[in-house]
This record gives sequence, C-alpha cells and structure tokens, in this order.
Amino acid sequence: MKTAALPRLMKIWLYVVLVVLALPLVSMLVLSLNQSRYGTFPFHFTLDWYATLGNDTALIGALETSLTSPPRPRSSPSSSAPCSRSAWRGAGSTSRSRSTACCWRC
Repeated sequence: MKTAALPRLMKIWLYVVLVVLALPLVSMLVLSLNQSRYGTFPFHFTLDWYATLGNDTALIGALETSLTSPPRPRSSPSSSAPCSRSAWRGAGSTSRSRSTACCWRC
C-alpha cells in the first residue's frame, strides 16, 4: 500500500463514521415531520408534533430555567460550626442521604 493512499483511506473512513453518526439524527428529524405516528408511507408533512411541544408548559418552563438560571455557587464550610455526626436528622440510622445532611460536607 502506498503512503499516499493512506490519507485517502482515512478520509473515506471519516466520512463513513460521520454518516453512521448523522443518519439516526437525520432520520428522526424526517420522521418527526410525518403525520403518521409510526413513520409509515405515504408521507404526510406536518408540524403538529412541534406545535404540541411548544404548548407543553412544563417543558417550556424547564427550558427557561435551564437557559436563564445561573449556576448556584457551592457554599463554603463554616469554621465556627464544625460538622457533627450527631447532627443528622434521625441520628443512628445508617442511611445518609444528601438532603438530610447537616452541612455541605455530609
């Protein structure tokens, strides 16, 4: 094999990989424009699925929260109040969840 053929084979391999990765995305986009629920033929063009997504208030609220909320800074430990294992709610239980922790270190 000539060394000049190697870059050509690498380009072909790159194109094959890109097509394999993009094909599911393109097919989902095309099938989402079909009126049929199961992606059958004949193909009837519609944007009803996207209108339904636009009317979903929970989805729109979650999208707004994701795009507008700044990340919360992690609270720093307080040097005046050391962490105490007895400060757990339900002390003595072996399960320790983050929501019942006494401080950020627990």
